[in-house]
Formats: sequence, C-alpha cells, structure tokens
Amino acid sequence: MISVIIPTYMERGFLEKCLKSIIYQDYPRESYEVIVSDSGSTDGTLEIADRYAVKVVASERRGIAHGRNVGAKAASGDTLVFVDADVFLRRDFLKRIERNIKKGYAGIGSIGVPYDGGFFPRAVFNLTYLISRITDIIGMPAYPGMAVAYERKTFEKLGGFREDLGISEDIDMSRRVSRAGRCKIDSEAVCYVSTRRLHKNLFFMTVFHLYNDIRYYFTGKSAPRYPKNDELKGWNDVLK
Repeated sequence: MISVIIPTYMERGFLEKCLKSIIYQDYPRESYEVIVSDSGSTDGTLEIADRYAVKVVASERRGIAHGRNVGAKAASGDTLVFVDADVFLRRDFLKRIERNIKKGYAGIGSIGVPYDGGFFPRAVFNLTYLISRITDIIGMPAYPGMAVAYERKTFEKLGGFREDLGISEDIDMSRRVSRAGRCKIDSEAVCYVSTRRLHKNLFFMTVFHLYNDIRYYFTGKSAPRYPKNDELKGWNDVLK
C-alpha cells in the first residue's frame, strides 16, 4: 500500500489539480490512499478534499514538516509519498515509485518541471533540480520535498521530518535516509511544480533559499520558519 500525503494550508486554488493527478494515476486505486493533512484552512480547501473523498487529518499550523509528519502518522501504507498541494503528478508517478521500492530503495526523488511563471522563476527551479541530480550522483542526496517518497520503516526509524527546520527539512530528510538505506532520483518520476513562491520578490527569496541550504550543510540548522514573500524586504530579513 502507498500513502500519498499532501500538507495544506489555504490551498483552494491548487489542491483540486493536485488531487486529480493523484486520483487518476495509472495505478490500481485500491493500492493507495490519499491523505490531506490540513493546518486549519478556511478558504474552501477542505471542501475540495471532501469532494474527492480523500482522508483528511487536522494538524496544527506549525510548518510543512509538522503537516507531513501528522499525515504520515495517519497513514496505513508501507510507502510514504509526500506531495505539495501546488504540484501535480505525471500519470505513471506512483507506478515508478512502486518499482523503485521493490528494488530496495529507501528514498526516491523526482524530477520537477515548472508549469507556470516567467523565465527567471523557471530557471531557478530548473537549477534546483539540476543540483539535486548532481548531489544524487555524488552520493549526497538533496531531494526537494515537492514530490518525494520514502520507505515507511526507514522514515519512522529516523523520526520523520525535523520540525525545528523551517526550511531545508526536505534536504535533511533525504540525507538522513541515504545514510540508512539506498536512495535514487528516478528521472522518469516526473512532477509539475508551481513557481508561485518566486513570482514576487524573486531575488531575495532565491537568496533566502540558497543561504539556508548552505547554512544547513555547514551547521545542520536553518531559519525556524518559512517566510511570506512580502516579509523578505532586505538582507537583514534573509540572514535572520
């Protein structure tokens, strides 16, 4: 059984497209469940989840790592697939995940393809996934959390996502899993990602990500929370 976990907060504009891509996978519907881990949305997100008859669990508004962990605790599958609400999956995504889990991989990264935004936001995302491929080749996986899968027993053994990291919790998870088992990026496991977080304040948001990823690699720490675009007004905000 595969459990697909989607952390949400005020995702009415994106969740339906995400759910459709999961519900209509080229994979037996009885072989996977879909869990929406919601942090108190009031914009109609829950109504969309109910429309697609997926399981909904309530989580506190304590960041995406917490939402993912709450969803994982409610899951019944032995494979956990974490998908962001503004992502949609290629139809064979779950089939690819199953194949890799059967081959003994404990972690599987995907390839993200931007589906919106202008040239520069798309370029940032493409560079992110290029770096992810390079880190995979050198044996230091750094998988973006937009669409990623982990063997449940390894995930639970490691205590799930670190909730003290407001950013880079996805990179941290893939690095820890890689020390406990085999990991790989499946270049055919494709997801389509939104560049919405870079549509405004592109420069400082990009620098914020780079700074905190580098900070994590050298210190094991990062910013305690993920900021909104309008909160990054200068270097002091980036380097907090």
